[in-house]
Amino acid sequence: MHDIPAVTVLMTVYNGGRFLAEAIRSILSQDFRDYEFLIIDDASSDGSISVLKEFAATDDRIRLILNEGNKGQTACLNQGLSEARGEWIARQDADDLSLPGRLRSQWQAVQKTPGLMIVGVNGWVIDEQGACMGMIHAPVVDDGIRWALAFRNPFIHAGIMFRRQWGDGSPVLYDEDFRICQDWELWARLLEQGEGMNLPQRLVAYRHQDGSLSHGNLEKTRLETETITAKVWSKSFPEHEPKQELLSSFRE
Repeated sequence: MHDIPAVTVLMTVYNGGRFLAEAIRSILSQDFRDYEFLIIDDASSDGSISVLKEFAATDDRIRLILNEGNKGQTACLNQGLSEARGEWIARQDADDLSLPGRLRSQWQAVQKTPGLMIVGVNGWVIDEQGACMGMIHAPVVDDGIRWALAFRNPFIHAGIMFRRQWGDGSPVLYDEDFRICQDWELWARLLEQGEGMNLPQRLVAYRHQDGSLSHGNLEKTRLETETITAKVWSKSFPEHEPKQELLSSFRE
């Protein structure tokens, strides 16, 4: 790895539990090597910190930051973006898996397409035991992504790679008013500045858990979703008022 890595892999952890070690290994085993692995622990109390320290002690690509108090995921993501050194940010969640070739494939894509701001992948859905539950079909080309953006999140957060800085050199940051759909809101702003794509390969495994943040905060998720879709809709279809009931039915 160079002194300044090409990519910062950013993971936030809060009580990562039994999936944490597997998620970390899925990054450390990638064949693309020019990255730092920045992990922000948000005051875990379940033994996650011990797991993180063990990995950090054996692999110098890992940079571990331990928060003394819980800040919440969006604040931790911005904390990581402020600490990151790579030109590109690759997200990794503490319970999901990056499959072999993910980082290499995304890096090759950004090298071939200078106007890209964001590149994702397609993926699998797995359960808590790691068994396959289904597939995630994300739109692949820029036009399809922009069309989908007004209706649903067109990217898998745990499989995304995006530029760390805007064109003027200022840092890309999540909007901390969004606690659950902060990724979708950021994608909308990134796509105002450049192109997006999803690779057709299924290169992440997204773990479905009933106790996830979005499942436990359905009303907050609904409000954030409606805010994002109204904003995107008004820019994409300015001659039509967004009808949230219809948009909600479409997502369902």
